Amino acid sequence: MLDESGELNEDFDSCIDSSNKKLVLIVYDIVNDKRRRRMVKHLESFGNRVQKSAFECLTDDGMFKKLVEKLPDLIDEKEDLLRIYRLSQHCKMQFWGSVEKLKDSDYWVI
Repeated sequence: MLDESGELNEDFDSCIDSSNKKLVLIVYDIVNDKRRRRMVKHLESFGNRVQKSAFECLTDDGMFKKLVEKLPDLIDEKEDLLRIYRLSQHCKMQFWGSVEKLKDSDYWVI
């Protein structure tokens, strides 16, 4: 993302607070519409949809466990693909486009 001066902004620290939360990227390819809708509904409880098949979430350990424990029930392992990347606060992030920077919240509806 470019800042006002046109320089590349790599300020990842402003995306994550000083708590123990980590950025989680979830990507999926689910062939069945019903399973896909259930997946989206579940993931919307934890974070922001950044593309049709990708979500970004800020989770602490407890939230991460709740997020992940339901996922096996939402996919068919023979037909679908699901990947979860849990990133450390030291990762740098660059982004362009209309999706806003991930914002932390004191609460998420689960």
